[in-house]
Amino acid sequence: MPNTLTLTDIANMAIDWCGGALSIQSIDDQQNPLAIICKRNLKQCVRAELDKYEWVFARKFAPAVPVDLEAYPEAEIKGYIAYHLPQDFSRLSLYFFDDFYVYRTNQYQWGHNYFLTSDYLYTRRKLDTLAYCSNEVPITKWHSLFCDIVAIALAERIAGKVQGLDADIQFLNSLYKDKKKDARKLDLIQMEANPTGRSDSQQARLRYIGGII
Repeated sequence: MPNTLTLTDIANMAIDWCGGALSIQSIDDQQNPLAIICKRNLKQCVRAELDKYEWVFARKFAPAVPVDLEAYPEAEIKGYIAYHLPQDFSRLSLYFFDDFYVYRTNQYQWGHNYFLTSDYLYTRRKLDTLAYCSNEVPITKWHSLFCDIVAIALAERIAGKVQGLDADIQFLNSLYKDKKKDARKLDLIQMEANPTGRSDSQQARLRYIGGII
């Protein structure tokens, strides 16, 4: 079911978490100081949260597009095939390694089979599909727990402006960690649906979640 919250709703949630007494009618209101500071910080806040993990709703699959080395000669590296990265690329998906490029040796190991630069993905073997995570996802696709952590993360960024020296950043940080753990648990369960209950890898990830966030 599509998320029905708006960016203005997220901003007002953040203001509430800061203990602000007022709210905004629109995040695009250039006459409202609260709206201005929320809008100034929200885009970066959302992208930062999307970049941190592999959120189910941010996962994408796209055709792997080889680089035309005549047009982009600087991209050529002998022994590798260069592929363009999508404009909204954040990170390679877990599915890239599991299903679409099973040559697991990576850029941190001797004899690696792939590596990334800021512009391209390089592989030693042909790739047909690029499984990746996007850092530009419409708010309608966010799940409710992700909305919570974005709102609290925004609250952390603006609390000093909203409440000044009285801002309880430590409380917001603790709240953020709790909400993030709930959101990550939901994502890990959804990532590997199992008709008979949780799979072994789900159980392992859930047991270890305290160690990765």
